[in-house]
Amino acid sequence: MARETVSDELKKYGYVFSKKKTLISIVAVFFVTFGLGKLFRLDFFYEVVLGVFLIIFLPFFIRNSERSRYVQKRFSDVNVYIEQFLYSFEKTGKVLETLYDVKEIFEDGLMKKKIEMAINHIANSYDSDSEKDALSIIENEYKYEGLKLIHEFALGVEREGGEYRSSAKILLDDRRLWMDRVLESLNEKKRRRNRNTISILMSLILCSMIYFISFRMDIDVSKNIYVQFGTSLVLILDILIFFLSDRKMSEDYLTTKDTKENRAYKLQEKWKDFKDVKIPFMKRLFYKSEKRLVIREIEKAFPRWILDMVLLLQNDNVFVSIEKSYEKAPLVLKRDLEILISELKINPTGIMSYVGFMKQYGIPDVEAAMKVLYSLSENGNGQVVNELGEILTRNRQMIDRASKIKNEDNMAGMEALFLAPQITAGIKMICDMMVMFGVYLSDVGKIGV
Repeated sequence: MARETVSDELKKYGYVFSKKKTLISIVAVFFVTFGLGKLFRLDFFYEVVLGVFLIIFLPFFIRNSERSRYVQKRFSDVNVYIEQFLYSFEKTGKVLETLYDVKEIFEDGLMKKKIEMAINHIANSYDSDSEKDALSIIENEYKYEGLKLIHEFALGVEREGGEYRSSAKILLDDRRLWMDRVLESLNEKKRRRNRNTISILMSLILCSMIYFISFRMDIDVSKNIYVQFGTSLVLILDILIFFLSDRKMSEDYLTTKDTKENRAYKLQEKWKDFKDVKIPFMKRLFYKSEKRLVIREIEKAFPRWILDMVLLLQNDNVFVSIEKSYEKAPLVLKRDLEILISELKINPTGIMSYVGFMKQYGIPDVEAAMKVLYSLSENGNGQVVNELGEILTRNRQMIDRASKIKNEDNMAGMEALFLAPQITAGIKMICDMMVMFGVYLSDVGKIGV
């Protein structure tokens, strides 16, 4: 598959190329290059090098800006779609009628186009999976797991019936919490990007101070070839740092990247035959660090599974709900769910099967939630409301913690970008000081002679 070019990507985001925009961008690059050249007393050659670098990188900066607007629009569309879909489905209980209602609130655009395609597919198809296939048109475009969850919920209600309004309210609460988490994460990224920008500006100011110091000492080091090269290199590095920081703002809020979850699953397979006491001494260090990674992924994945369980428990008992949840369960939970299901088939009322679920990882929230599920399996339908309320309360707490873990992972790179300009500025200042004192000592030697 051919790699998407920058121009193709910009067209996808709705960016319109024009001579006027291109001219304005080039003029802006010229003024930035001229200003930096004068501030750091760059020779014409290095100004040209800096200007060419900025022009080459200009489309990527534009892509960051357009992609950021694009992903924010997609997030807004999905957020509105989920809310309206659940409100409408709560009233109608029918997928097709719900889609007609949702379509009316959207202006012409990608989301409305996909909804219309889904409606047309249902209207013109007579196979049993027409509604599922129709909803997958929207899912395949936006690729957000919460979207698939509400569609599966709606399809399940149409297929099996039952009380569904309380489940719809649960999903509405989940949507609201998701929206709050995304907005909080976005605000934190903006704050860190602004902090990184200030760090870059402060580092550049510190780098320029050496020229004022040398000027007061009647020494001009700005034209030294090493200083010129070092200054140009630092400016290019700082531009790259700003670009990487700015790119964080354009990350997709919808698509889930599961590379770490896949790695955690492979680590589970790697260590499945070991117990802590059986790990050879030389391998123990790797085992502990890899086990921490697995635990972090479980803490992020477990709340997703619990939410699915809560929805299933509206119509099924605990054991059936666990069995049904397996297919859609996060990969990092599947191995232990297999063990749990097989144990419950042998002893459906055994508490040890529940409290032993993922016990090897020592996660208190998992143990507490499984005890609630065991209590629900023992008490039956009479305690469903109270037990589900407790599960939901715990699950929301776990989701908040999982969200913080994800944000910490995402922000780790931003923290490194905050420190990077300070490091580059420090190295440059040391080099400039060495050149300045070298010139100073040379001048003193000449005077002595």
